[in-house]
Amino acid sequence: MGVRFKTSRFHVHYRPDSLFERVKYKFQEPRTLKLHGNHFNKRKEERKIPNDLIQSLLDFNPDQWKVVTS
Repeated sequence: MGVRFKTSRFHVHYRPDSLFERVKYKFQEPRTLKLHGNHFNKRKEERKIPNDLIQSLLDFNPDQWKVVTS
C-alpha cells in the first residue's frame, strides 16, 4: 500500500491562503461531477437525497458556489 497522509480540513476563515488559492485554481472551469458507485448510491438512499438535487449537481459550475472548507 502507498504512503498515507493525514487528512486535514480547513475553514475559509482559518485557512492557509495558498490552499484556497489552489482550490479555486483547480476548480476554475465548469466540470461534470461523476456521481456513481455503491458507496455513493448507499449514502444517497440513507440520506434520502432527491434525484432532482443530484441532477442539479451534475453540471458543477464553481462560480455558483462558495468554498467554505477544503
